[in-house]
Amino acid sequence: MVKSILSQYSLSDKDYEIVEIEKRQDCVQIENYFQFLCLDHPRAVPQLFIDGHYIGGAKQINLLQKSGELKRILKEAHALD
Repeated sequence: MVKSILSQYSLSDKDYEIVEIEKRQDCVQIENYFQFLCLDHPRAVPQLFIDGHYIGGAKQINLLQKSGELKRILKEAHALD
């Protein structure tokens, strides 16, 4: 769902990276790091970070998209014109 939401914006490949942690050998360590960084469903993925700041999981991203707030956040991060 988050990939689909992000695909609606004209983001350059240099502006973001999608990391499929379930395909990595250090998946558990990454989940533990998410638990350290995030407050809501900390081990759940996807987790979105913009400009080094935690934005939220799928539910939060969906709500931000619907409210128009995600677009504002992306603009502030200079990911959108």
